[in-house]
Amino acid sequence: MFDGDTKRSQLAPRTSPLSLGVRATWANILGPVNRRNGFSMIDVYIPALVMTDEQYKAIDDELHADGPPAGMKMHSCFREGTKLAVFDVWESQEAFEAFGAKLMPVVQRAGLELSPPQFVEMVDYEVV
Repeated sequence: MFDGDTKRSQLAPRTSPLSLGVRATWANILGPVNRRNGFSMIDVYIPALVMTDEQYKAIDDELHADGPPAGMKMHSCFREGTKLAVFDVWESQEAFEAFGAKLMPVVQRAGLELSPPQFVEMVDYEVV
């Protein structure tokens, strides 16, 4: 359980959503967001890219300098082979896109290129 004192690097790596058979594309968002009982969140998967741990930490530190981004519910970075991938939970696609306006200049200054994000409609979300 994440208790606030646990460092991100101490959290266990997770399986990639793609390895579980989840498929989506930037251009083909999976229809309207489920609003059952006010529930409205999306998963965002950014496929593995060539980036060192140090580059990731520098980017992450800059993006979180003023606290967590508005609308981000959960963030994870994990290894897929020798590369790093990202899986986030956002309150809406609009919140993620607003964050993208801050993310892309930071990534470009680091000399990196991100793979297009893949969106997955969330139907349940539980924190234990």
